[in-house]
Amino acid sequence: MKNTLLMLLLIGTSCFAIGQQKYYEHSLGWLNIHNGWKVLQKNNSNYLMACEVFSNANNKWNSHIVELDSTGTILSNHNDVSQPWQSAIRDIVVLPNGYIASGLKHDLIAPNDSYTYLFRMVTTENVFYETPNVAFDNVAYHATVSNDNSILLAGSMVNENTDPISFELHLIKVNSLGVEQWHQTYYNFTKNNTYEDIIALPNGTFYGLATIKDDYWQQANIALLHLSATGIPISIQEYNLGGRDLARCLIPTNDGGLLFSATSYPTNNGLDGTNYLYKLNSAGETQWINNTDFQATVVHSMVQLADSTYVVAGNFYATEDYYDAFIAKLDTNGSVLWRRTYGGDRNEYLYDLIINNHNNTGKDGYVMCGRTENST
Repeated sequence: MKNTLLMLLLIGTSCFAIGQQKYYEHSLGWLNIHNGWKVLQKNNSNYLMACEVFSNANNKWNSHIVELDSTGTILSNHNDVSQPWQSAIRDIVVLPNGYIASGLKHDLIAPNDSYTYLFRMVTTENVFYETPNVAFDNVAYHATVSNDNSILLAGSMVNENTDPISFELHLIKVNSLGVEQWHQTYYNFTKNNTYEDIIALPNGTFYGLATIKDDYWQQANIALLHLSATGIPISIQEYNLGGRDLARCLIPTNDGGLLFSATSYPTNNGLDGTNYLYKLNSAGETQWINNTDFQATVVHSMVQLADSTYVVAGNFYATEDYYDAFIAKLDTNGSVLWRRTYGGDRNEYLYDLIINNHNNTGKDGYVMCGRTENST
């Protein structure tokens, strides 16, 4: 039997040496399989972690939002275990009146149907709701808050008019109460397509990073879409890295540009993937590419510091049997300054990274979440 432990990792940095000290690693040793997908830090220094837990008792997944103090001790655990559905949280965003986590919900009566799912946390209540069902299944894996404090949800929607059935890029905009304002589906790509990340710009537009034309085997491309305030593409940049190319994550940079991560697999073998980091300027032109330092690696999360250097985190194949987790710091041109790995005789995954205490110098360290697997 394999138990999966949720992992919260706090890393501290030193100004006087190239290196990092692990302050603590806190595993939430629940008996069931669980994944920590997203972590945020509240103004009171507590952490919120969005995760999903598989229950051995009823054989279904449920969503959890866990609050932890600065030492990683659980303070509260909000979940939807009493609801008659399966759900999986993928993202969490901050609103003036609380937090909203997004993901997907499976109807137990019709288990093949999936719907976008939201979990709202406010001071006095926890509310579960879903967006209104549309003609075909839709799921939102990622979310961002626009300049009017509404939420843009990005993912995919089933297109049953193709043979075989395919997935199309899909956006849903809801207000802070979860009421849908509009939705947009983009049909111009073939095969299977999904948004893997979405960010909001101060001018009310958005950037979406997507995996497109995916045959789920050996071919897929990357698309970077600049979207209007109503989700209409303003421009699309497509990247073919030479294999099955999967979009990972996207951040805005201090100079008005973008940095995105993607992994390219020349064959259908996870061991031979190469992670690409693309830095674009404000005009969308490529400034640099790092495709040499992250072999057999996935960069799942990135941040930029006040001095315009970067910190990235994810996992890599340490051996043919195990993944290990890593964190690395890059200079302004994408070259690695230092790298630290975590792991051993079990799989370690890191899915999200934040700057601790909102200190953009990085001197207070970083917090990461993911999962570590134990075989028993």
